[in-house]
Amino acid sequence: KWIERLLAQVNKGLAVTLPVVSNGDVSSPETKIESTVMKQTARYDQGLLDTAYQLLSHLPTNQHRVLCATDGGTLNLSSSAMWVDESDDGWMEDDCWNNPKVVGMDTEWYSDPRSKQVKLATLQLSVPTTEKEGIASIVMDMISAAEEKDYGQRVAQWLMETVFNGETIVVGFAMTQDLHKIRKSLGKRSNKMKQSSILDIQRLVPSAKGRLPSLQTCVARYMNDALLSKEEQCSDWSRRPLLTEQMQYAALDSAILLVLLPLILSVERGYGDERK
Repeated sequence: KWIERLLAQVNKGLAVTLPVVSNGDVSSPETKIESTVMKQTARYDQGLLDTAYQLLSHLPTNQHRVLCATDGGTLNLSSSAMWVDESDDGWMEDDCWNNPKVVGMDTEWYSDPRSKQVKLATLQLSVPTTEKEGIASIVMDMISAAEEKDYGQRVAQWLMETVFNGETIVVGFAMTQDLHKIRKSLGKRSNKMKQSSILDIQRLVPSAKGRLPSLQTCVARYMNDALLSKEEQCSDWSRRPLLTEQMQYAALDSAILLVLLPLILSVERGYGDERK
């Protein structure tokens, strides 16, 4: 029922705070995830923030290479995201995905009509590239990763070794449920997930009366009233292939985090010329 209330709040454009879905079991994986993320975001290591800023501080200056706006002011990605599924995993060998130092991450979910459970549909990852100082994004089919054993194993191994390895900085927004869904989707294959370098942007932003801001609110606040559309948020994420609009929406939510983080650090933590 709390998911229904959450979706209702999101549809109204309200900021929300996710509860811990642990049924009182303090040893459950999702409780550990909540605890880890909360601790990390409450006292972020200065070195982690410094490194993230150094890796991403060039993006706001060059955001025109990453983002473009429609006539109505809504943000879009300047380049297309890559769809990845069991048909081809050669992208894993590309230089930008081989050993990234920082990754923007987001997920989309769907309601499984058979199990009546909310499951992981896609995992979106974005990395800064040297090509035109832009960002490369992929949208991963996590439904097939859960259903196809061999593909799921390859995806899980790559994620554990390359993304959740404790060294790559993983930038997300309100990440508790994203991490829980990833763990649940991959099952035991996610046991090696390390969270020491996870950075939740939402926890860096001052909140009024304990209400955590939405991503849409943060984009408007720190990016000169730019508009981040949430029109596709409640679309059917289990459909294959995804619509072009869904691909754009999904990839944008992970890519924009890499532009947004240095802006927030500059405003809220005083990062700037003296730290470069």
